[in-house]
Amino acid sequence: MYRLLLTCLLLFSFAFAYVDEDLDGVDDAVDKCPGTPFDVLVGADGCPLKEKGNFYIKLSSSYSVDEGDSSFVSYITLSYSNQRWYFSITGSYILDSINNNSDIGDTYIFGSYITQFNDLYAQIGLNLKLPTSETSKSIDISPSILLDWYIDSFDIFAYGNYIFTNEKGLKNSANASIGLGNQFSEKLYLSLSADYSQATVSGFDDEFYTSFYLIYDLTEDWFLSLLYSYGLNRAAVDHTIFGKIGLRF
Repeated sequence: MYRLLLTCLLLFSFAFAYVDEDLDGVDDAVDKCPGTPFDVLVGADGCPLKEKGNFYIKLSSSYSVDEGDSSFVSYITLSYSNQRWYFSITGSYILDSINNNSDIGDTYIFGSYITQFNDLYAQIGLNLKLPTSETSKSIDISPSILLDWYIDSFDIFAYGNYIFTNEKGLKNSANASIGLGNQFSEKLYLSLSADYSQATVSGFDDEFYTSFYLIYDLTEDWFLSLLYSYGLNRAAVDHTIFGKIGLRF
């Protein structure tokens, strides 16, 4: 079938003194991107059409309980993705029962780039923490990398970041995770991971967790995600639940 279509296109080209060597439907005389693969959609100039980017609005909250004390944090995130690029800005608000106060939290700006090596995806990111809360005093810079290897419906992932800070009383620290996920259906994804968080204060123990993550597409535009983390040692927060609802458009 494809050979027949190609033959017809070639005959049509010759009949009208029309030259289109890459068979993209654009005359070579005006084709600004010669040699485009034949199965790639192109515009009037012969260049590949860029995939339309997506905007997201995400509302999320986290609730943590540790030895009877609890804290609640709410977030709003505005983000944009286009092909391999992703950018977001997140603001937060904190209700802290330990100190019995509430406060506007810090603001986070994040950008990342995704590259692919066969079935292995690598996301290289950079996060900036802006000190918009009353208690935070420094701008933290955190480079990160996420490696995700896909095997059919399963994926094995590893994540790591390093936080550079100059806030008094805190030191630079690292976080890492490794886990296994499965795309159970077009709408449902589940994963389980082991997580590590380095102490930010000298003399304190590092923290270890296990986490369960779920993301579910409610509709084509709306999605829901849920994260539950369980502390594995005394230094870790006992229980944390993080829920998010998002809209993509």
